[in-house]
Amino acid sequence: MLNSSDAFEGSEPLPFPEEPRALQPAVDTSPIANAARMQVVDDIEDIKALAEREGQVVVVNDDVVKRARTLARTAAKSSNPTSHDEYRQLQERYLAAYFALFDEEKKLIAKDLKCFPDTKAINLARKARADRKKYTFPSAGTGPFHQRDLAVVSALYELGLCQDLENYLEQIHEYVDTYEEAFRNPKEEVVWPPATF
Repeated sequence: MLNSSDAFEGSEPLPFPEEPRALQPAVDTSPIANAARMQVVDDIEDIKALAEREGQVVVVNDDVVKRARTLARTAAKSSNPTSHDEYRQLQERYLAAYFALFDEEKKLIAKDLKCFPDTKAINLARKARADRKKYTFPSAGTGPFHQRDLAVVSALYELGLCQDLENYLEQIHEYVDTYEEAFRNPKEEVVWPPATF
């Protein structure tokens, strides 16, 4: 045992434990947390049944959060809280228990799931399928614009950032080519005629 810095010799191994153990938080066994976990079991079973019937299931993360919040409010109200703070705490406990188990269970059935962040992503996927029928791209790099240009324009439209960009796909493609070329080649362009002539 070392009693001072003088007692330490550089060649001695330091007495560290073999594997550090992380402290695990205690599992919330409150009635509201248990209700949340039971709801997850039901939800995962519903998703599995839907996947068996229909194939791959799309989970919209925003909708899951909204649904879980609604369930948390209902469960918190049915617990007859005595204050607003208790009501909020009950909701937080429900949501924490729900998402801890839901995220874990979702990993077990991941092969049957496709997760989208929100309904805009679903709309974008549907538009992509419609565009696949509308446009043909014989091979990568040919044609007046590429499928990737259409994808970017469609994403911008769905996000509400731009409107009617499909009418400008050829021009966008030309500018994107210029951007990509300049990005790959950092050498500055020499412009002629000079700005001051």
